[in-house]
Amino acid sequence: MSVTVADRVPASTPSVVTAPATASGAAPLRWDGGAARLVAIGLGNLALSAVTLGLYRFWGTVRLRRHLWAHQEFLGARLEYAGTGGELFRGFLKALLVVAPVLLLVSLVEPLLAPHPLAAWAFFAAKIAVFGYFVGLARHAARRYIAGRTLWRGLRFNLTGSPWRFGLVSLGWTALTLLTLGLAHPFAVAAQARWTLGRLRLGTAPLRFDGGARTLLRPWLGVWGFVATSGLSLWLLFGAGITERLVGHLPPGVEDAASFDTARLMLGLTVAAFCVLPAALVGWCAWSAAVMRWRAEHTVVGGARFSMPGATGWAVLRLLAGNLLVSTLSLGLLHPVAMARSAAFAARHLRLDRAPDLSEARQAERGPGTGEGVADLLGAGAFG
Repeated sequence: MSVTVADRVPASTPSVVTAPATASGAAPLRWDGGAARLVAIGLGNLALSAVTLGLYRFWGTVRLRRHLWAHQEFLGARLEYAGTGGELFRGFLKALLVVAPVLLLVSLVEPLLAPHPLAAWAFFAAKIAVFGYFVGLARHAARRYIAGRTLWRGLRFNLTGSPWRFGLVSLGWTALTLLTLGLAHPFAVAAQARWTLGRLRLGTAPLRFDGGARTLLRPWLGVWGFVATSGLSLWLLFGAGITERLVGHLPPGVEDAASFDTARLMLGLTVAAFCVLPAALVGWCAWSAAVMRWRAEHTVVGGARFSMPGATGWAVLRLLAGNLLVSTLSLGLLHPVAMARSAAFAARHLRLDRAPDLSEARQAERGPGTGEGVADLLGAGAFG
């Protein structure tokens, strides 16, 4: 089966594309980039950003993305990043004009509410809710922009859906996840997948996503139970005793009952967090692997279904641990190495059961004219 885009794309693009992924289980992605080149680009961007007082970072981001995209091959053709530094810069300025006055207003109102505890808490809760809403909005807007600037054989990707509505969806699921102590998280993951993979298109050819949250519920409950049981066991064995010893060493200044109880609670929560941490790290890697496999297995393009059979918890643990070590020990200077490792991981594990039929695909609209400004300001990565 072939991928045919005759008369749908610019004249420079081959009219007939024969996809190499014809055998069941073939790899649709190939990564041939080198970490050394990425590090050189990253260091160059850092130096130029310092010289230009941060202005160059928008053009540096484009330079890095173009290198990453150009070394990622999908079904025999390389991806292309068509965004510009000017688009990212204009998006940043537009976001700044909206976000800066809001931040200024918050800084002026908060001190006025200090004498009124109930009002201060209500304002704090509203501030967190608004921030959470804009993080969701910014992520979807950033994904939509990046999709519209990613091309394959002349065809643009296209992500539909209103970022304003996605902000509400994301905020609602985040609140429900917190209220249920994390039990609603699989449903939040499923909702996000429907908003991203379910609304993504290659040109006018839609990706079909048919995953449901029930499939994720069992692995999540297993992880949740493992973390809760392990954390409680460590607390009973060591945590409670350590907390009491720390409470015994509180400074003499903590005399009144309210201050003592507050200090004791904070110490207890800190020790409890350390008790939960080992199991949480292991469980999160297992969960991340399960989500990767679930997303791939329920995503279809052109009649072909993806899969990631090799994405195990151990493989994800090695990837995340290595990326964390590289980025942390180098103080972020070698973060491009982590990016290269992540790209290689996806290329190594992603599979297709057949070649997709994209014969009806036509060119999509260009998408938003400016880059991911709000996401840049709020530190909300497009794929966070």
